[in-house]
Amino acid sequence: MVRQLWKGICKALNTDIQLFSTETVASSAETGKAVLELAKALNEYKGVPELVPFVGNISSLLDVLNLPLVQVAGATLPFVSLATGMLKVYLEHTQREPSIEECVVLISQAAYLESFRVFLNSSENQTIREKLLETPASEAFTKRLSKLGEKLELNGKEFELDAKEAERALICFHESKLAEVFSPILSDRLQEAGLDETEAHIATERISRSTYRYMKRAFSSIRDSVKQLAALYGSEWQQELRIYDSIDRYLEEVISKKPLQQVFDESFTFEDIYVPLKVKPVKQDSHIDNQIGPLNIESWAESLLQDPKKQGQVLFIQGGPGRGKSVFCRMFADLVRRKLYPIWIPILIRLRDIETFDPNFEKTLQAAVGTDFATSDIGWLTDLNTRFLFILDGFDELLLERGISDDLKTFLYQVESFQARCKENSSERGHRVLITGRPFALHGLERLMPPNLERVQIVLMDQEIQGKWLAKWGRLCGTDTISAFQQFLHAPSCPQQVKELAQEPLLLYLLAAMHRDHRLDLEMFEGANSTGAKIQIYEEALDWVLTKQRTEQGHNLNFKITGLDTEDLRSVLADPCSAVMPAHLLQNLKSKRAIAF
Repeated sequence: MVRQLWKGICKALNTDIQLFSTETVASSAETGKAVLELAKALNEYKGVPELVPFVGNISSLLDVLNLPLVQVAGATLPFVSLATGMLKVYLEHTQREPSIEECVVLISQAAYLESFRVFLNSSENQTIREKLLETPASEAFTKRLSKLGEKLELNGKEFELDAKEAERALICFHESKLAEVFSPILSDRLQEAGLDETEAHIATERISRSTYRYMKRAFSSIRDSVKQLAALYGSEWQQELRIYDSIDRYLEEVISKKPLQQVFDESFTFEDIYVPLKVKPVKQDSHIDNQIGPLNIESWAESLLQDPKKQGQVLFIQGGPGRGKSVFCRMFADLVRRKLYPIWIPILIRLRDIETFDPNFEKTLQAAVGTDFATSDIGWLTDLNTRFLFILDGFDELLLERGISDDLKTFLYQVESFQARCKENSSERGHRVLITGRPFALHGLERLMPPNLERVQIVLMDQEIQGKWLAKWGRLCGTDTISAFQQFLHAPSCPQQVKELAQEPLLLYLLAAMHRDHRLDLEMFEGANSTGAKIQIYEEALDWVLTKQRTEQGHNLNFKITGLDTEDLRSVLADPCSAVMPAHLLQNLKSKRAIAF
């Protein structure tokens, strides 16, 4: 690989170098260090003779993986410049344009390493980096890498990188044979360095899927020197790089900000108080499957995304008002960004914000996303290098906003058809859809539900989840505050209805906040029956919310838990108590809008 290319340079300059034999493998530290020294020498380029000692001691650029991986992360020069520098020196001294295969085989290594370096240096992957042992590769791994410089092997068989396969690597690296060669090597090295098999597999796939960006940037910088590249792709690469930058901006400016939004007028954010909830499967007849225990909602969603057998399934989450659906959507979108991007690119859409639903579901998505990568590229859903997870929050909005159940039924079948097409053409359209909403909107549609919905329902907070939430609340508000609230909930005189309300995420927050603000105590329930206790809670909660919603200096303190306003809170408070609340109070709570929490 690297050897063959540099043999041409040395021959052109009548310089003879002695490449070490694969039978006598240099030490891992020696070969890995040579790659970094070669990068430095190219950056300070004075002539080929200064480069020869480093080239003679490596078999491929991937030899750098022999070093402790934290040293790879700490490389000061981009690996891409190493490959482009080598090619420019080659062109300068041989006056021969390298073939597409030669360019790809060299640039792909550098781009793969650059993707790896950027991955390790990302703040989102700090935990992974901290797990890596600061030790060089084993002797067995070093021997394995040394053979890579002589021949490419896949499944134990040698293969030649022909022009067709080289072009495929340029179009979609992660599905190329080169990716199939590189990825098992990196995965094994990560496991050797301290990651478990699952962590190494996910990390490797993320790195592989990011490699194409660095390849295209590298080739864009040398395409004028390699006429075959210019003829092959022309100016399209710059447009593609602009699209990828647009995706990055969306993830940074929209998705990454969701957990950092302020909760109500509190000093803390979603991230500070959020605890993943639990779900139970929903059977085809719309009944909860109680034969299966509660599942962590994030683990359930992640496992479905990663399961190749479930590619045709729509992730369908239902739950009542205030059960945490929208908060989950926001938090899970960012989790996917941090842990699974670019395997999955999360797109968060509140269905209540869509003004027009097109008969063509793809056009609806395009309009809802509205950013450059969707609006300026008609092929954004068929790009081999992008795979989106569309998180659609609030399917019940279609019924509440329009009052026509046929709209919801039509929408669900559009989603079913879209997901089916994605499964049939997974290489170009491997996208997935996750939908959330309130189950009441499905009444009358149970027998008409699409068959490819993987349905679950959010269940009430159990003691474990509630305990985790209260622990976070205590860290935010102080040990005395949380201790007093826990005593309130566990007191014999605390009505059972209050304890039941404390199992719902939004109402647990309202109860805890009111108790902290001295708006809730046991004395207010003295002599009250179960219905009266619930009414008192709702009356006090409504008054507390409206107080918090007062305008201060001309600015409304919006309830920033997923953008709830006062009217949304009225809905959440009214929904579970409509059977017991006096008509005049219920009317005060009612809203035309559904809860979006």
